[in-house]
Amino acid sequence: MAAGGSDGVVRVWKASDGSKSTTLAGHRAPVFAVAFDDSGQYLASVGRDRTLRIWNLRHLPPRNFRSIDLRGAFNSGIAYSGDGMLIAVADPGLGRVSVLDAISARTLLTRPGSVSRFTFAPGIPLLPIPSDDGTIRLVDVRDNSEFRVLKGHTGKVKYAVFSPDGTQLLSGGVDGTVLLWDVQKGTYKILKEFKDEVCAVSISPKGDLAAFAAFNTLVRFDLKSGEMREFKPVNIGRLCSLQFSPDGALLVLGENDGGIRTWNMISGKEERPFLGHTAHIWTLAFSPAGPPPGRPGP
Repeated sequence: MAAGGSDGVVRVWKASDGSKSTTLAGHRAPVFAVAFDDSGQYLASVGRDRTLRIWNLRHLPPRNFRSIDLRGAFNSGIAYSGDGMLIAVADPGLGRVSVLDAISARTLLTRPGSVSRFTFAPGIPLLPIPSDDGTIRLVDVRDNSEFRVLKGHTGKVKYAVFSPDGTQLLSGGVDGTVLLWDVQKGTYKILKEFKDEVCAVSISPKGDLAAFAAFNTLVRFDLKSGEMREFKPVNIGRLCSLQFSPDGALLVLGENDGGIRTWNMISGKEERPFLGHTAHIWTLAFSPAGPPPGRPGP
């Protein structure tokens, strides 16, 4: 598991027992987003220093084999396409989302948009690009065409993640609502309306559970039965990021004080923490389950 925060470093732990394996130093400012490619071999990170760094985790210790100047304001979101050949980067300071070739680092397209966390659809390079007006454009990055425009939020959308099968999209934003979309139909249902703005959303790798949070309130939603459970973990700071473990059994919570805690979504009990960060945790990511297969690098 990897995390980035306001202390400007990326830390990688062994997910099975929470032991810290490596600290990746190189960013000169807070790290706002990290993402593994589907092979688990490469980890990409971006932040306030306007650089994209790609770490090859095959090398011990991992080395920053590429640093790319993004020439923007700052970067808050990053996502790999399913084949690992594309990287999407969000720059809310300039209000744009760019898609880069993961090998050459050449920018393939740039579109208006502002988002903190997003994911590509599995199987095809379809990317959700939210706008400040509350719409979400599903863009096929192969030809820059819009597959669909989703309308339902009344304010800026900050989070948009696909389900594992690509049929649903979970979104949340400053209007405090969490919406679950039928991608093909373009329809939605409201899962939750918070008083505060949504600060994180996540869907489990099996596609059966969703989790979302606002301030210090965590909600677990069963996507099959519709059952919803609300938690307020004891002595927790402001929640800033959420991520399910690869088996879907645990949810990892990143806090504004540097804490990273794990929450059992079935029992509702806290389990082991991940230690090391000392400031605001902006981003969390798990590598895919199983050992990463070899793949030629850039």
